[in-house]
Amino acid sequence: MLLTIPGSISAEHALALLVGVAITLLGALVYTFIKGKRLSKTLTSVNSESRYIFDRISDGLIVLDSNFCYVYANQKIKDITGRDPQSLIGKNVWHEFPEAIGGQTYRAFNKAFTEQQYVYNLDYFEPLNLWQENHIYPSPEGLTVFIRDVSGQKRAEVELVQSEQKYKSLFELNPLPMWVLDADTLNFLDVNKAAVNHYGYSRQEFLGMNAVQIRPQDERDRFLTLSRPIDDAPRTTGIWKHLKKDGTVIHAEVSVCHIQFEDRKARLVLANDVTERLIAEQRIMELNTGLEEKVKERTTELERVNAELESFSYTVTHDLKAPLRALTGLSKIVLQENEAKLDKDSAGLLREIVKIAGQMDKLIYQILQFSKLGTGSLDRKAVEMPGLVNAVIDELKAGNSLTKAEFKIGELSDAKGDAALLKQVWQNLCSNAVKYSSKKEKPVIEVGMTDTAKGKAYYVKDNGAGFDMQYADKLFHVFNRLHTSSEFEGSGVGLATVHRIVTKHGGNIWAEAKVGEGATFYFTLAGSTGKINF
Repeated sequence: MLLTIPGSISAEHALALLVGVAITLLGALVYTFIKGKRLSKTLTSVNSESRYIFDRISDGLIVLDSNFCYVYANQKIKDITGRDPQSLIGKNVWHEFPEAIGGQTYRAFNKAFTEQQYVYNLDYFEPLNLWQENHIYPSPEGLTVFIRDVSGQKRAEVELVQSEQKYKSLFELNPLPMWVLDADTLNFLDVNKAAVNHYGYSRQEFLGMNAVQIRPQDERDRFLTLSRPIDDAPRTTGIWKHLKKDGTVIHAEVSVCHIQFEDRKARLVLANDVTERLIAEQRIMELNTGLEEKVKERTTELERVNAELESFSYTVTHDLKAPLRALTGLSKIVLQENEAKLDKDSAGLLREIVKIAGQMDKLIYQILQFSKLGTGSLDRKAVEMPGLVNAVIDELKAGNSLTKAEFKIGELSDAKGDAALLKQVWQNLCSNAVKYSSKKEKPVIEVGMTDTAKGKAYYVKDNGAGFDMQYADKLFHVFNRLHTSSEFEGSGVGLATVHRIVTKHGGNIWAEAKVGEGATFYFTLAGSTGKINF
């Protein structure tokens, strides 16, 4: 029995044609010129014009971070999955589609990211009744994936095996332009409706032409040279310039399958217009170039700011602290040598000068330390928190023999971070707890760990003065204090320093309090081991 297109094709060649059609429908969006690591950075910062370009790409486009959470999804994803692209941002792909775990696409994503190699896969996802073709491009930051819904084509392939009419429908009703060429003369033997609609020639006009005539003059020689078949294997022959009837030049990705048509050798050709994709790729390359320039500019600016900060630190250290030391020293000399000659008020004033100069010197030191926190890098190592906390409390007791605070240390998990900076966090929080509970008859300070809405959190709790929660947002700003110096001494830098250290470790810090009943400060750290020590 012979199959017709509209001539006839032998049944023995039907399978070869089906394979060719399937292959021609694969991988139209191979992204060969742009590295995935740049694309992922670019997509997170593109403007509305660029997003408009990406949303016009005929395939789905997603960008995942290293945890496989969505960073970007274009509008085509809504057509493919039925999900609003914006609702996916920040969510894990396997949480959204758990049925895919362990399947071909799951393994392909992990293989691409683990091996940092491009991976292609074709998979059927039953919950969406979806055949999907994935081109997966990795970077150290995650994955960039072009997704094509090939469900229609795959279902058509199955149906085509069953009858001649279904075979004809695949050709005639295919949404992409298709045609049959004589293998020797390259004359058009048949074209589908998509080809007629896309190129503007009528079916009769196509049948009076050959494939050379839809090429611009500058590509005809190359086409004639490269169109000679090496074998009968189906293949994608690359991207070619095609000429529409109205003179418009487009870029088409062409795939070819060799078949028998009316007892002659022929070629079944599928052409996918990728002009918009190439424009989008060019736009991405331009954005990457601009991004590189901005990174260079900002790096230069950061280096300049850091140099100015170092200069400022030097000035503060030498130009401000030196006069303070001189003022303190001279005042002490006057007191030592002339205290008997001075009246009580004058001597008191000199002692106040020495005291204030000492406070100023301490404040300058704290500001310098605070400023350095923004520029230095973290020396991340495993930190044994119970030992660190006990050492801090021992130092507090040794340095303040008058404290009558009772310390209660609960469970603490180890953490990963800069031990010196984390020690400063505990010092500031615990010394604050001692200070603000010092007026209580029986001050009690608790240190431990608890579950919170933000995860496992360390805490320092006291039963001291507390504060009004409506002012809690001011706690962690430099020089903002909720108590006067006459009530409790302080510079207003300690909690700001704690906030900067915790933030630099990728954590959060917050407080809860009630006036007259005490305060609790909580903080989290990224990278906690979760191992509880006693």
